[in-house]
Amino acid sequence: MYDASDVSSVEWIFDSGSQANVCGDLPLFTTIREDQTSRLDFANGTTEHTTICGSVLLRIVNQATGELEDRLVEDVVYTSNAKVNIISLGYLQTTGKYKLTCSPDQQIAWLSKPGTTLKFMMR
Repeated sequence: MYDASDVSSVEWIFDSGSQANVCGDLPLFTTIREDQTSRLDFANGTTEHTTICGSVLLRIVNQATGELEDRLVEDVVYTSNAKVNIISLGYLQTTGKYKLTCSPDQQIAWLSKPGTTLKFMMR
């Protein structure tokens, strides 16, 4: 069961090559729509069509303030076949208007806009 008070209970992977935000855990969705079909092309060469899309509430630490905050990510596609949850760089840059900055060794990425900085670390 998802515990919204535990930031580390749900892991999301930041993906610069992803065409969509993808989640494989249906209970994480705060809203669900089934009004359109989305095509997902995976890195392993498989393709899937899904009709479930919605919003997911993320609990994040805002690096700019040090505060724990809720962030709603919309247009998240659900598939039970997702092995990991994915946040698309393209989505955050175009929809969220975030600017990408990386550490010199490319091990840390920051997405920022006025008042908000999100930190992603290579694992």
